Amino acid sequence: MITYAHEGMSEESRHLSDLAASYLDRDSGRGGYRAGTELGWAGIGLPEELGGSGGSARELAVLVEAIGYRLAASSIPWTTGVVGRLAASGPRPIADLVASISSGKLTVAIPVRPPARLASGLADEIRNRRVISAEFEALGPPDAELLAVPAVLAETEGIYLVAADNPAVSLTEQSAADFTRPYLKATITDLPLADAPFVIESALLFERWQALLAVMLGFDAIGSARRAFERTIEYARIREQFGRPIGSFQAYKHRCATAFIELKLAQSHSFRAAGADPALPGAMFAAASVSASSASFICGEAVQLHGGIGFTWEAGLHSHLRRARADELLIEDACQASKGLLLTRNRLRAARE
Repeated sequence: MITYAHEGMSEESRHLSDLAASYLDRDSGRGGYRAGTELGWAGIGLPEELGGSGGSARELAVLVEAIGYRLAASSIPWTTGVVGRLAASGPRPIADLVASISSGKLTVAIPVRPPARLASGLADEIRNRRVISAEFEALGPPDAELLAVPAVLAETEGIYLVAADNPAVSLTEQSAADFTRPYLKATITDLPLADAPFVIESALLFERWQALLAVMLGFDAIGSARRAFERTIEYARIREQFGRPIGSFQAYKHRCATAFIELKLAQSHSFRAAGADPALPGAMFAAASVSASSASFICGEAVQLHGGIGFTWEAGLHSHLRRARADELLIEDACQASKGLLLTRNRLRAARE
């Protein structure tokens, strides 16, 4: 490695980053959805009194960055980083759910579509028919135990956690431009609310959900970009042109330097926002957006700086670009949806006043 996830990391975080990258290098295939759960990774960042492994959000961020670095298919970023943290931090923490997630026994698939958009289409049906029917794209393994379904409950934002093995639920793996992790098509048909017993609810829940997911995706993108950049530097040392390593040419060095600056700025923004309060998501969205945009740029530069071989399937650099670009698009969607939520709330507040 030539650069850590962030120069200000503690020695413990550096050790976790190295350990995670080394472990995931051996188990980063499509079957590695639960990779690292046997080491207690799924509980990092969740409180010990609720069954978690303890640690801070920054330590979880180090782990997620390593997952992106190895292009691993682990579901920890959204199972622990989103659902687990929401379940642990609400007004009524759900200890059983947090403990099950922390132990690695439980994986959750979450909608790719921003929760407010999905919930708005479900509101009338849930209120009138007391059932859930929906079809949406989701992030999660095909064998996920639970499916997160956002809803508005008596004007309170909440999440139903639906058992994926319920006959009314279907999860089908979908092909996507980013093939390094699973994307699902989730179909729910007339599922009675009685079959969705776990509910996470709190004020501003959807905005917190989007902010947490954006930060997780931002770190994933940074990890992918870090590995793409390292591969570019390694290639610059061994590839020769006109009898000299291509890394010695000024134009090449300038482009590498620009990519390095983008990487360090993205890391700095994100690691400082990792511990921010999800109830104040502005900094989290801004950091995630900058990180993913920079990551896409760095991965694109990596492809081009490898020359013709960079565009081949065998080089594998396209995997990093696809992953970072997918993260960027999902973050952009979450940011736009969050702005829409804020405008709607301001209009409603003004109407009441």
